[in-house]
Amino acid sequence: MRNVEYYTTPNGKCPILEYYGTLDEENELPYATRMVDLLKEFGHTLRRPQAALLRDGIYELRFRINRNQHRILYFFFYQKAIILTHGFYKSKSAVDPIEIDRAIKYKKEYFSRHERQK
Repeated sequence: MRNVEYYTTPNGKCPILEYYGTLDEENELPYATRMVDLLKEFGHTLRRPQAALLRDGIYELRFRINRNQHRILYFFFYQKAIILTHGFYKSKSAVDPIEIDRAIKYKKEYFSRHERQK
């Protein structure tokens, strides 16, 4: 099992927990949790259809519940951890570049804070 962490902003917000708060507790949240468990188990080796590299070291965890496409973005912190940045409902055919840019910003900030501890 890989270590999975939730990204927290410098001011203490946790975007992935905010996303979890939007999910239906009976149907959506348990499914999202199972998908994260798959990521914990397989890490870098998890591929499509469950996971895919987007760009700049940002990956997406992909799943559908009913007709809703969900995405959780994440990155790897060396071999130490998988960092979940945020999640969202995907409405277009491709992930909105704004969401990827947001994850890249979180990744840069995370590395700058934790690089000394590697």
